Amino acid sequence: MKIKYLVASENPFTSVGQKARGQLKGFLDNGINADLVFIGFGKAADKIMSISQIELKQPSSNFLLQRRQQKVIHHKIMGIIEENYSKVDFFYLRFPGSSKALWKTAKKYGKKLIIETQSTGFEELESRRRDRPFQFNLSWLLDWWQFYFLPIRAAKKYQLRIFSAVWKVVFVTKEIQEKVNIPNSLLIPNGFEEPEYVELAQPAISEKQTWLFLKGSSGSLDYDGLDRIIASMDKSNFKENITLRIAGKLSKIQQLRIKNKTYIKALGFLNKDEVIQQLKLSHLGIGTMSLYKKNLNEASALKVRQYAYHGLPFVIGYHDSDISEIDAFKGYFMQVPNDNSELPITEIYNWAKKANTIENRQELSELSLKHLSWTSKMKVLINALQ
Repeated sequence: MKIKYLVASENPFTSVGQKARGQLKGFLDNGINADLVFIGFGKAADKIMSISQIELKQPSSNFLLQRRQQKVIHHKIMGIIEENYSKVDFFYLRFPGSSKALWKTAKKYGKKLIIETQSTGFEELESRRRDRPFQFNLSWLLDWWQFYFLPIRAAKKYQLRIFSAVWKVVFVTKEIQEKVNIPNSLLIPNGFEEPEYVELAQPAISEKQTWLFLKGSSGSLDYDGLDRIIASMDKSNFKENITLRIAGKLSKIQQLRIKNKTYIKALGFLNKDEVIQQLKLSHLGIGTMSLYKKNLNEASALKVRQYAYHGLPFVIGYHDSDISEIDAFKGYFMQVPNDNSELPITEIYNWAKKANTIENRQELSELSLKHLSWTSKMKVLINALQ
């Protein structure tokens, strides 16, 4: 069986790229002949086996650039599927948003097309639009037009048509699957990319704890909950016993918020080896803390799977699609309310102190390998294909 995996991103080393690489390994480990294509407007220097990169030409005008870029990407996806249709058994596409071009592709080639979606689509966009404060200036209006009005209109018109026309739609949580509610759906929560060997967390034995928050490459995702974490630490009398390390891109407002705070350290964007080093040094991993801003209560965050595989106890602010459902994981994570309430910093600290044992780290890592690796996750899809 031959599968071609298409991702609308130029960089294989972001969190999206990391997931796609892990899924590719899951296909290959299960005996599927698969390759992965990144499509975008730049090109990473590194070359990886079974992965190719297509660098597109930027639109001639910067006016409504994001919408113009999406149009170029969608037409390129259409071209790749047309060109390779007779050469592969299935195309696996990370959903790049709704458009007329993608609808035409799904209508014509849908019986060989599998789409993976991370969200409910226009419902989530509507929620984010409502939470965006109105500003009466041209820049705000243009952003609103291209990031909200046009995507919402396209999603309402084409999303269900696209999903209904393809062979399968893969959802990452049961909650999103039930909200979209289509008969040709498949549930595959997120997994993690397995390195050649695992390095377990080995934090220093100290009363002062290091907490790690893997933010990723986008500084604008307010639902990740970093603002809630910072606000809770600011109010806590216990913060001097903690160092919060943030890996990833911060917005300008977040950079200002943490300025001169001695208990918070921004690490910037880290490569894979640097992330592993931070995992080794930490006592606690922090997951998504404000999922309620997306009107959701369930997730399968990639960062949490990284924490677990490296034996790092973690705290989350939502119901996890896998971990919350498996009794064996109880005791290795702490769950807090999915709202804007103040986080119980002292309680989290005391729980992390008890959870951080060598035996717990080893068992958590082994559980993760058994239940959360992409090799095990992709078997669900492969079984459906066969």
